[in-house]
Amino acid sequence: MSLSLDSPPTSETPPIILKPPALDNTLFDTLHTIMCIVAVYYHLVTHYFDPASLAAGHWSTRMLSPAMGLTFVLCQCFYVYRVYHLGSHYGYRFLVFVAVVCMVCESALLVATTVEVFRLSLDQFPRFSWLVSATFGCAALAELFLTGTLIVALLRSRTGFKRTDSTIEVLIIYSVNTGIA
Repeated sequence: MSLSLDSPPTSETPPIILKPPALDNTLFDTLHTIMCIVAVYYHLVTHYFDPASLAAGHWSTRMLSPAMGLTFVLCQCFYVYRVYHLGSHYGYRFLVFVAVVCMVCESALLVATTVEVFRLSLDQFPRFSWLVSATFGCAALAELFLTGTLIVALLRSRTGFKRTDSTIEVLIIYSVNTGIA
């Protein structure tokens, strides 16, 4: 079995949104960074010493949750696709299914968080801060399943050649240390 992250091991072509995953993630991450910069500029420069502006909020502050969530989900979709196509082993596909369920929960919580952020003023939002924690929890659980599946697939693909096995071990250590699939 071949484990290449550049092209899928099957002859299927990935959906158009997954073809340039680095570009998509970079775009959404850049958008998130721009919103952070705009929010900081608005609250710390434009409304310097105006604590009431923090309670009222700003569009950039309110859009931080959906931008962050879209980045998470898009990155996880890329890894779901890759892990699903690792092989026909049903254990992999079951774990991918569990990760997709976590991603659906993450998306639902993200929508609920976004609705609450726009519905309430930001000084009333701490009552619903558990939504953000639950969203991160679902994202972490999905990442755990995807990373675990990738590690198992890498461990099963050892060849017995020292150099290849060493490369696989480096990939496993990288996956564990970065916390991403």
